Amino acid sequence: MNFLSLKDPAVLPRIQLLHSSACLLMLLLWGAGCKPSAPSAAEPQAQPSAPPPPAEMVTIEGLNVGQISEADQAWEELVKSLQAPPAPAEWETREPSPEELAAFELKLGAAAAEGAKRALVFHEKFPTHDKAREAREQELELLSVAAELGQTNVLERLSRLETARLSDASSTTEDRLAIRIKQLQRQVKASDDSASSNSVAAMEIGVRSIQKDFPERAEPHALMLSVADGWMTAGETGRAQQLATELAGISLPEQLQEGVKRLQDRLNRLGKPVTFKAPGLDGKSLDLGVHQGKVVLLHFWASWSANSISELPKLQKVFNELHLRGFEMIGISLDRERPELDQALADHKITWPQTFGPDSERLAEEFQIQTIPSLWLIDKKGNLRDVNARGNLAGRVLRLLDEK
Repeated sequence: MNFLSLKDPAVLPRIQLLHSSACLLMLLLWGAGCKPSAPSAAEPQAQPSAPPPPAEMVTIEGLNVGQISEADQAWEELVKSLQAPPAPAEWETREPSPEELAAFELKLGAAAAEGAKRALVFHEKFPTHDKAREAREQELELLSVAAELGQTNVLERLSRLETARLSDASSTTEDRLAIRIKQLQRQVKASDDSASSNSVAAMEIGVRSIQKDFPERAEPHALMLSVADGWMTAGETGRAQQLATELAGISLPEQLQEGVKRLQDRLNRLGKPVTFKAPGLDGKSLDLGVHQGKVVLLHFWASWSANSISELPKLQKVFNELHLRGFEMIGISLDRERPELDQALADHKITWPQTFGPDSERLAEEFQIQTIPSLWLIDKKGNLRDVNARGNLAGRVLRLLDEK
């Protein structure tokens, strides 16, 4: 993978509230685009103090095919050097673990930071070369990738470049919007608890600012949809509903309209009865109706999902502690193969009932499950009370168990 071949998306439909492999995938798709740009007014081009060195004559089998200057050679070397570390081949068939992702992100971030340094060296040494402006673009984009991947040592330089670009009258709307979104993403990622009310409130303030400065763009509305998701995750369903209603009243691209509708559907399910019937792995029927008077967790997951697997010990702990008090769990496995599911259940000593196959797929579609693991909590009356119970699960279950 070459950093120079990566493109910066014009639209970021979602902003990740929690660090995940999806965030890494987005970063791999960002990188430093090779788009031409106008020279920055905040960074005037320097004039060479001496004539360029003589060009090197290039010959192939004795034939003179032209000359390559030192600057052209340096550019070719820069392009070749910007090779991002390849992801492990085994990730093509399995999802990496959080620890593997963290290690790879560290490696990728360091490579991006080094690439930014090489781009800086090029445009400072050859400020009038026709690729100098592109090298400045590469430096900015690679610094952004490095910062997103935890390379805090690049933040000062990145901030200076972004400030210059934002104040540059020649910068395009797309450039300025992309910078503002990336700044907000870094702010969210730096939060210790991105699912907390304070963090979501800060994110909403940032998105409102972007909306004000870019009123004709769809991207800020997409970010606001993520804010609404964040409020729902934080348990502030009323605030989430307000934002969803606000977005529903705006003319949005079709994809965003569908996202708003899915959010409203999930919010509208809260507080209402959930019906659930499906065959278990043993062939016996699983029915929520038999658990009246108990708190039930619907666990949408798959053994091929590293995040699902890493969550199992936490679920097992809560189940063991609260099962005798009236807490039940039902797994809805989205595994592709039954042997893989059976192996995961055996390895992690999972005892709560599971459903698998077409019935699980039907339920995931009916309940509009977008990511796994997803944890839904059903109260003693059979009403849906939480569609994102991953944070502080024990506390959420206890509150429902204490209800009369």
